[in-house]
Amino acid sequence: GSKIGAVRAETAQARVAEAVELISTSDHLERDEESLRYALDSDAAVYIGVLGPRARYEKLLKNLAAKGYTPPPSRLAQVHSPVRLSIGAETPDEVAVSILAELLAVRRGFEGGFLSGRSSSLHTPDEKRLLTSS
Repeated sequence: GSKIGAVRAETAQARVAEAVELISTSDHLERDEESLRYALDSDAAVYIGVLGPRARYEKLLKNLAAKGYTPPPSRLAQVHSPVRLSIGAETPDEVAVSILAELLAVRRGFEGGFLSGRSSSLHTPDEKRLLTSS
């Protein structure tokens, strides 16, 4: 009957039908471990973001490894940690904007950044890195 047990039950029953972006964060490390593992195991999760310091993400991976779970490098390559663009966001609203900006940039195949001084097209990424489920 704990909240963790309820989250595990919901996670076990959830099925993602199409390509999605997943971002994990909570104040509970074990809950985030479950969420990260679910995202890494889901073929539909084409973008996985972990909010918080990089050290927290590394701790999540270390804890999962201690439990016998090591995701393949191809899945780890889809993890963005810390998630968001570096725009100096401080408030929750600003952090949300920076996360959405990163999601859009990744989805469209862009790095994100200043347009000033850019010589290539504003609507075509320099290098195709579009988000796909394959």
